Formats: sequence, structure tokens, C-alpha cells
Amino acid sequence: MTDLGSRPSLRLGFDVTRTRVELRTLPGLQDDFAQLAARIATSGQRGPVSAEVDLDDFLVNLSELASWVHPGVDWDADLMALVNGVLDDSDTVQRNLEASPGEPTGGVESHEVAGLLGTDWIADLTHFQRRDIARLLSLRHGANFSVPGAGKTRVALAVYAAMRGRVEAQRLLVVGPKSAYESWEYESSVCFKEPPRVAVTGRNDDPLAEIRIVNYERLERSLGSLAAWLRSAPSMVVLDEAHRMKLGASGAYGSACLALGPLADRRLILTGTPAPNGAKDLENLLSFVWPGHGKRVVTEAVGGGDLAHASTVLRPLFTRTTKHELGLPPFEPRVRYLDMPPVHAEIYEALKGNFSARAEGSRGNIEALGKAMLRLLMAATSPALLLEGASRYEPLEYQLPPLTPTPGETLFELLQNLPQYELSPKYQETLKIVSDN
Repeated sequence: MTDLGSRPSLRLGFDVTRTRVELRTLPGLQDDFAQLAARIATSGQRGPVSAEVDLDDFLVNLSELASWVHPGVDWDADLMALVNGVLDDSDTVQRNLEASPGEPTGGVESHEVAGLLGTDWIADLTHFQRRDIARLLSLRHGANFSVPGAGKTRVALAVYAAMRGRVEAQRLLVVGPKSAYESWEYESSVCFKEPPRVAVTGRNDDPLAEIRIVNYERLERSLGSLAAWLRSAPSMVVLDEAHRMKLGASGAYGSACLALGPLADRRLILTGTPAPNGAKDLENLLSFVWPGHGKRVVTEAVGGGDLAHASTVLRPLFTRTTKHELGLPPFEPRVRYLDMPPVHAEIYEALKGNFSARAEGSRGNIEALGKAMLRLLMAATSPALLLEGASRYEPLEYQLPPLTPTPGETLFELLQNLPQYELSPKYQETLKIVSDN
């Protein structure tokens, strides 16, 4: 028999990424340890006295730890907190999934929302926003799959306000695209009587900010500071445009989000397109919301059916305001036909294979750009988009007013500097439409 002394026979904790769990035992217990690790997960890195398993596998097979008969199990505090939360959430999720339509589940009602937001909340809420807030408060962690324009940002801030009133959250981390910054900053300024301090990572890293905003591209290299910030007080994490982490742990955005998720007391995802490529996307999103349970409920809901069937089964676990509920008028496409400027038109025709006399001198370079449908669509906006930039985000720098081309330039040379000589007709028309409205 192995003499353990006062040492724990099993240690459990997160790995450095917090997407996997490390299990460690003592020499002499290798056989029992190997059996335990195999029951928890069939894959993962293994050694005689250590193993790493995916967090989802560990949480799904948590009951296997009961088979460990040796005394002393040492838990990492963050992992223990997550496990306790998952066990509580599992009961809540199952209760909501099994409830009949209209059957009360002991959650928050819409008419109770105003009283939960506190006196600092001053923004108006629509009836469907109050309904969504009530559902999300009832779930602890949740998802809002409402269509664009439904006010998902305001709903998320209201959920945070209610949590702040309960002292269950004192800071909010928002992960989203740069295009969402303005909405979060504006809503934070108009929803509260005393607006919280907001900091955008990389722009104004205020350590005393109550709300921090970071984009998906910057998230991975900011993990250390954000993790420390989340740990220092009860916190809530919101993923805006959450479908950007649809690859889960196998993608850079997903693994970074999953690393921060366990540190939050409340997790919320926002997206109008939760499963752009099928059920696997939804599994990864809900694995962030409910580690160890989200993936399983999606798999069980899909079963032998399709995603539409799964959506009906999973309806108690998310909120969604539809276009019909918003009362939006039906979409009426209006096509505007525009003439291309001279050089633009000459390049476009050459891409199609209709070479002018000047274009013949650049035939090889132009043919190398290709004429697939996507390339022609890009060229219809501006042929300059076909050229390789320093990065995928490099903008076209237009000259205002445009310059006059130098006589004798080849068509390919004109293409390389086209934004200096001509404006995109689509951009000009878009500006006119916006100005007229």
C-alpha cells in the first residue's frame, strides 16, 4: 500500500489555457489513475502520474471522480467554482427543457424586470426587451439570438444592471467586433443615471473601468490582464457577434473566449446567426455559456432531426425577438444601375476578356488577377480591391479630388493607383443615399 502521508492523492486544476483540466496523482497510484483518466476521456495527453483532458469531457464525466477511492483530492479554486456552477446550471437547464409550454419554472416575470434594474437605470425598454431580460435573468447564463435592431446591447446592459443590484456582478467584459464599440459606448452612456466608466482595450486601458471592451483580434494577447481583472471582483462576460467564435477551442477566437469564460460569474452570448454552418457552431457557442452541458444538450436536441427541430427543443434556453415582433416593413429591394468611370470600365472589360488596345499591353498582369465571379464582383466595386494589400484590413485610400492620370501609363499601372484617379461609383451612390435620408 502506498504511503501518501499528508499529500493529496489527486490534484485537479486548469491548464494554462483554461480549456483543459490537468489531473495529477502520486507514484504508486498509476494503475488506478490510468483507469480514472480513461473513464473521464478517451483522448488527451497522458503520463504515468498526469493527464490533460478537455474541459467539456471532464465536466460531462464528473461523476467518475466518485470511483477514486484514495484519500485527499485537491481542487484548484477556479475549477471548483466552475464545477459548482455547472452543477447548479445543469439542474436549471434541465428543468427549463422539460417544462411544458406556459408552465412556470420559478423564473423572473416580465413585469418584475423594472424593479430589478434599480434606480440607476433610466432607459426605456420595449415589451419584448423586458421579456428577454426576464428570461435571461431566470437562466443565470444565457443566449440572445434576436435579429439585428432588437436592442441586444441594451438587453445585455439591463441584465448586468440587475446583477449589479444583487451584487452578483461588479464589472462587465464585452468581447465584440470593432464595429460594435460605438453601440456599447453609447448605450452605456444613456441607460444609466450615472454612466459607468468604460474602457476600450488598446485605446484607453483604464484599470478602474467598470466596463471593458475588447475585440476578438486583440483578445488572445490580452488574456493575462483581462483574467486578472475578472478575478478581482464578481464579473459578467458578454460575447457580442458570438458566432465569431463558432470554431470553439479549435479556433483562436474560440479558445481565447473559452479561457475567460470560467472566470465569469455570468456568461451571455449575443448573435443573430447562432449556427451559420450547422449544429456544430451552436454546440461551440453553448459550450461557452454552459461548459460541459451546452454541447450535450445541442447534440441531444438535434438527435436524428435537423437544426430547425433542435431550435424548437432548445427554445427555453435562449431568447429571440423576430423581425415580425419588431414590426419592420417588408424588405423591398431597389436596384440602382450605375455607369463605371472610364478607366474602371476599361479594366472591368479586360477582366471579362474584352481587351482594349491599351489593355493588350497589360494582358498578362490582368489575366493573372482571374475572372471568377467573386473577383468580378469585387472589381465592380473597384478593381483596386483585386490587388494584394499589406493586410486584409488595408483600406483603399481615395484622392479627393481625384488626380489626372499621367499620359502613357499602362492600364495595369492605372489599376495599381486607381483610387488616386477615380472614385468608386458604388461608394458615391451610397454616400448620396445616406445624405438624402
